[in-house]
Amino acid sequence: MKEMDIIDEDMLSSEQMSVIVSHLCCHGKRLTHPDEDWNEFITQVKNGLKEHSLIWDPIEQQLLPWVNIKALEKAYGPKNGSSACFIT
Repeated sequence: MKEMDIIDEDMLSSEQMSVIVSHLCCHGKRLTHPDEDWNEFITQVKNGLKEHSLIWDPIEQQLLPWVNIKALEKAYGPKNGSSACFIT
């Protein structure tokens, strides 16, 4: 996956992030694009995480989900409750 190669180089685009999240928690299933419907995207991610066991996080020293939803929302979620996608 090219996204895995660039994950440590710069912030991923929302499309690249979606591809990685899809592979981590949704068996590679195509998800709603986060820029089109953030709430549906997050719902799909949360549902996908329910199917996976927790993993050991060596930094936090505890078992956690594969994807940190709060960090995802902070980095990629819509700002001020507005959608990131505008059509004019």
